[in-house]
Amino acid sequence: MEEAEVNEGEDFVHLPFKTLDDLPQNAKVVWSRTDKPNTVHEYQDGQNQLETQDPDYQDRTAMNPDAVRIKDLTLTLNDPSPEDNGIYICTVYNDDGKILRRKTVTLTVRVYNIEKVSVNKENRSVVLPFHVTRRLLSEDITVEWRLTGLEDTVLYKYKGGCHSPTEDQVYGGHTEMNEDPLTGDLSLTIKDFSLADGVYICSIIDKNEDILQQKVVVLIVRGINSTEADSLKQRRNQNSPSPERIPLRSILG
Repeated sequence: MEEAEVNEGEDFVHLPFKTLDDLPQNAKVVWSRTDKPNTVHEYQDGQNQLETQDPDYQDRTAMNPDAVRIKDLTLTLNDPSPEDNGIYICTVYNDDGKILRRKTVTLTVRVYNIEKVSVNKENRSVVLPFHVTRRLLSEDITVEWRLTGLEDTVLYKYKGGCHSPTEDQVYGGHTEMNEDPLTGDLSLTIKDFSLADGVYICSIIDKNEDILQQKVVVLIVRGINSTEADSLKQRRNQNSPSPERIPLRSILG
């Protein structure tokens, strides 16, 4: 059994299946999921056969149009989300319905990921990247960026269509997000600021206060000495309020 892994928010994931054996040109290829009654994707004679496709996968699957000839039966799944986690089986049939080949792939869509961003100490601005699939977002979600430390500092909040950048004495006036986060770009920009090493967490929260997804961005500032770093951290801790801490969800969700 092969495993495929991807972070939620990625554009697509491949469920791989390549064979060395020749296949009949009219072979039927069926991708299915063990816990779904309908097919995930069906292909035959160079055409997608999607009459029995599960609605959850509509407009999200694709195979190479020349898949049988090039012996690459890999399935591309667009906009992967945790709901797609499961065991997928690809079965190849001949014209008489006899099974010629079969492969099992386990898909894991991680709901949490870590990214490192590195800048030089001369930089006065930085973008902390976070991109997610648009179907994860809705008008009633809350997006919140925090700087972790002895006390968490809320740097930016987007809720119900309203932007609320921090008024913190240190970071006030130095943070901004995309004007329309519902496009899927939840990145935070810190601008005109003396940057220091830090760990930043962005949480997507639904109307029931459940965390849908989180991302951790570790900012590393090259060339800063320990005295400068300690001074910046002390300044942050002295001037930042102590909001209620949002738990960091585990990698396994």
